[in-house]
Amino acid sequence: KIMRTAKILFVSAVAALSFYACSSDDETVYYPSVQQFNGSQESIEDYLNPELLATMQGLGLNVNLGNTPPNVTGQFLDSPNVLEATNIENNTPGTIYADTYFTIGNFNALTNSIDISYTTPGNTETSVGVGAVVSGSGNRFTIFAKHQVTHDVGTADSVMIISGELTSEGIVDFQFATFMLDNHGLPTFIANNKGRLFHDGDNLAQKL
Repeated sequence: KIMRTAKILFVSAVAALSFYACSSDDETVYYPSVQQFNGSQESIEDYLNPELLATMQGLGLNVNLGNTPPNVTGQFLDSPNVLEATNIENNTPGTIYADTYFTIGNFNALTNSIDISYTTPGNTETSVGVGAVVSGSGNRFTIFAKHQVTHDVGTADSVMIISGELTSEGIVDFQFATFMLDNHGLPTFIANNKGRLFHDGDNLAQKL
């Protein structure tokens, strides 16, 4: 099998997209190896887990299957960044979160791997990923990027997802999700399979 090491540096300075159940000054690390990925339902379930994938889709995440995703390259702005759905208590759908700038590139059609990073204004929250995977066909795609969040009591494994349709103006039907994969039993983090699904309020993440 072709193995690829995915490394993610995740620094969370605000509660908006945080995986912590309570506040902390601790920062990030990360990530593990990614097996060969072909964009099928099975390969996505292997990359995540079947329960988490079902949870995200149940909340409304559009997952674009396929082994021929488009070459997504460039910078994109998610604004307004609206909470579409969540399974976290006391989070209200419709709440507007910080604008988010995404940089995507280095697509490899042989391994369906891609690089992705995002930042919010003032760099209050930043995530830089190398070795994420992408599924899709035609102009529709979904990117999955695992990362490891570090807290003073331990670490947790989480994932972020970007989904939509690539156009000349940007990404239509844009969605952005962050979910917990495995908190390793640590109550500091949100529970496994919990997270937030966002969408662009204009239905277009504009290409910059």
